[in-house]
Amino acid sequence: MLNARGREGPRTRSYARNLAWGFVVYRTTYDDDAAWERAKTRLLRAKDERRESIESEGGDPDLATLVFIENEAELKDKSPTEVRL
Repeated sequence: MLNARGREGPRTRSYARNLAWGFVVYRTTYDDDAAWERAKTRLLRAKDERRESIESEGGDPDLATLVFIENEAELKDKSPTEVRL
């Protein structure tokens, strides 16, 4: 893991190993539930396939997360800024 200056250092390595990290995925269309489920499955599979790579770098793959925000009622008519808040 590289720090902001593009160098690897002990502070950066320990930071990356001890904190959860990942991605938040927002559903933005609701016309094809099957496609949404396929997309989620592909993302989760890709994360699982990288477990060994994360471990080989000294990381804990259980700290890698994917969060899916998909409740249409909560997201309807919201701007990107409102969703981020």
